[in-house]
Amino acid sequence: MFGLEMASLEREQLIGLLHLSTGLGSFLTLLLGLRAVSNNKKALNPTLKTQATQEDNAWQHKEKLEIVDIVSETHDIKTFRFQRKGGKSFPAFTSGQFLSFQIGENEKSLRSYSISSSVTHRELLQISVKKLPNGLGSGWFHDRKIGDEVWGFPPSGLFTDSQLTEVPRVYVAGGIGITPLLSMIATNLDRVKRFPMFLFYGVRSQKDIAFHSLLNYLSERYPNFHYYPVLGESAEGWTGKTGRISAQMIQELTGKNMQTHYFFCGPPPMTNPIMEDLLKEGVSIDQIHSEKFASPQAFDPEKIPTREVKVRYNNATLQYNGKQTLLEFLESQGFSPSFACRVGVCGTCKSRAKGKVHTLTDSGLTQAERRDGLVLTCVAYPLEDIEL
Repeated sequence: MFGLEMASLEREQLIGLLHLSTGLGSFLTLLLGLRAVSNNKKALNPTLKTQATQEDNAWQHKEKLEIVDIVSETHDIKTFRFQRKGGKSFPAFTSGQFLSFQIGENEKSLRSYSISSSVTHRELLQISVKKLPNGLGSGWFHDRKIGDEVWGFPPSGLFTDSQLTEVPRVYVAGGIGITPLLSMIATNLDRVKRFPMFLFYGVRSQKDIAFHSLLNYLSERYPNFHYYPVLGESAEGWTGKTGRISAQMIQELTGKNMQTHYFFCGPPPMTNPIMEDLLKEGVSIDQIHSEKFASPQAFDPEKIPTREVKVRYNNATLQYNGKQTLLEFLESQGFSPSFACRVGVCGTCKSRAKGKVHTLTDSGLTQAERRDGLVLTCVAYPLEDIEL
């Protein structure tokens, strides 16, 4: 009797296990089926893949970038090529934009450098840095080695030609100002744009021409791209242009086309006279675009007068005594205004100002923002009592 009861119990256990395994199998089959359906949906709907990729590659804050290659372009200019950690691609950016980097361990020590690569290449991203005498950022970068990691911020900046239609472009670069213009040119060529492009590149001597071989190659390969390097000093064996780039030189080589847009990146003593002459020739201000980084080496702090004024900010009246930028002053008062470059090009620290201020550059502002009285606090100094 006991043996029959045991046999009956074992039979019931086997039946239970059979039902359990059948249910588990059905569950796994359903789970795999749902996964297959999801994968099929992604395969059939590229938008889902794109959204997932964009989320994976999102870049919102500073992150570590690895230097994977360093190229010497001239005796004092190096190109640094970066990859993101974890095999991520770089998110979409716009030709002409720049990256800001933390220099060393000081989170407030930032320098910005234009991207010099095409937007079509997203696995690697590059900047090119000219070493300046006593330059904090440039000297630090020139000491980096392949394999080093640096803190970088997402691409930013308003200096771009991507908003234009199929109209001719004239690019005028001075020295290291070639970098954002190279990105624009390379991007347009990679995207098979057919409109005429002219590059005038002014440097002191032949040894100072960055990307010379590359630019020659592009001008020979693409009939719509024309390259004119101009040396400030005559050199033995040099058959190209010498002297100063002028509006007259540009118009003689490009012809007068009232649809042409002009892009300038270089020292103001070089670029300002050209822009002024183009305006006199009837070129619209809306067709002239420029970028100027306010490098800390570009001005003498001793020449900035000490001011004693009042600054109204966040419903507080603050006493300003000294020669700090408005951003530095607000930080010294315990406030934490937003910033991302500290050299006047990203626009993050912009604020509307009532009262006179002196600014080193307004590259980070649109024409509308300038007209509305906005200033970049990282490169602005108060001249009288002001309200932000």
